[in-house]
Amino acid sequence: MRVSAPKRPEVRLAKVTSREISRLRVRSKRSVDRQWKVHQARWVDPYPWVMGTLPEKLVFAWLANHGIPFTFQASLPDVPDTLTVEDFRPDFLLEQFKVVIEVQGEYWHSLPEQAEHDVYKFAVYKHLGYEVYWFWETDILTDLAALMAGVKEISGYSGPAGWVWEHQVDGLAALRAANSNRRRAPAPALGSRTRRKQR
Repeated sequence: MRVSAPKRPEVRLAKVTSREISRLRVRSKRSVDRQWKVHQARWVDPYPWVMGTLPEKLVFAWLANHGIPFTFQASLPDVPDTLTVEDFRPDFLLEQFKVVIEVQGEYWHSLPEQAEHDVYKFAVYKHLGYEVYWFWETDILTDLAALMAGVKEISGYSGPAGWVWEHQVDGLAALRAANSNRRRAPAPALGSRTRRKQR
């Protein structure tokens, strides 16, 4: 007796157009070549309650991490023997060292009327006996440690009594690490675009 395999039902394929096939190929290519990127935090703000710009927060963190006493956006007293009432608030006032540090943004502080105001403000600080340092925001973002090394009044300061240096803080280390691993997209070749076929 002969045993035969059961018959399979006949399967008829629907007519598939070449356009649908190309869509399926594109979808499969996209799913295979897909890359997932996890974005790293560029800089974690250790002082989120401080209201200021990123460059101001970087200077704030640097001064705090090095144990340097300062006041952020302090009010200075009015200058005696002047007709106007000055209400200047320096970004960082280091009273112990008689130093004022101002963080300058490229756009706002390069305007002519603001530059004139800044010159007057720095003259008032000098008149009150403070040494004035102003740092541009791009300089802070690129090399803050070199800028702070230029402040001669705090260069030899080793912190208050009993201060322990746990670690040197590089505020841009995370940014440098994130950018070092970043791949650059290749530049498209000229004339590499293809036109869609018209029906």
